[in-house]
Amino acid sequence: MHKGPTIATQQGRLKQVIAVTGIESPWGPTLLRELLQAGETVVALIRCRRTAAAFASENRRGCFHVVWGREDNPARIHSLLAIHEVTQIYHLDRISTSLVSSLTWALRRYCRDVPVITLQKSTTVEAARQLLQSYPFRYGIVEIDELFGPGIGMPESVDAHRQQEEAGHPLPELAVGEMDHGNESKRDYVYVRDAALALRMVAQEVIRRRQSTTVPFRSGWRFTSTEWQVLQERARSGELCLSTVMTPVHPLGWQPQQSLAEALRASYGSDAVSANTSGASHSPSAQRRAA
Repeated sequence: MHKGPTIATQQGRLKQVIAVTGIESPWGPTLLRELLQAGETVVALIRCRRTAAAFASENRRGCFHVVWGREDNPARIHSLLAIHEVTQIYHLDRISTSLVSSLTWALRRYCRDVPVITLQKSTTVEAARQLLQSYPFRYGIVEIDELFGPGIGMPESVDAHRQQEEAGHPLPELAVGEMDHGNESKRDYVYVRDAALALRMVAQEVIRRRQSTTVPFRSGWRFTSTEWQVLQERARSGELCLSTVMTPVHPLGWQPQQSLAEALRASYGSDAVSANTSGASHSPSAQRRAA
């Protein structure tokens, strides 16, 4: 059995090495990039070479390491943990039985004190909790309603509203707090940079308390899907003007690190749209269509 790492406490200043799985999820690459920009050392379990290629510069700097493999391969996960002396595990996709079984096998042979932290939407959090609590390791769940950021679910909705405007149907003038949402329910939107911060905060909370926990994170940025699509288009056209939105008090002291307007411009502004359109044109599916 591997001796395992020395897990840092709240008072400790030991180097943290984070193993990341679930990177092929819709928000995985963007969330991973935020973790790297925050200065974390990351070892990623990846099965797609194109995903790894997007982080070539981080790999050269030594803060990002790739281990080729699948989440349903417990021996591969164990070797990742042991070779890189991992202190935390982040999973960026839905929780599956095969993943949890592999983690259990690997952690029993490595170090049971390594926490498993995951980001889950409110629609999947209960299923994730039921799976995780049936296995003998500590976990932390970051619960959000919706996640947004550069390249996350952006092009289709923006294009739909752009087509509507070009067809002579202007978008409605909407302002925060005055939006007509009809029968649609509102959802709370969390920016990817703030979600990365939430993952790190929950990891330290699990380590400090030495017990599993589920923590909701709400920015106070609540909109229907129709309202959100309009905000995306306003950000793209540079016509975004929003009033300040109050964030609910959070037990861990978490709050958005930028305004809603700043987060929207970074995610859906003209520069973000151009960058993501360029990236999409080089995707395997786009190349197949061109061929």
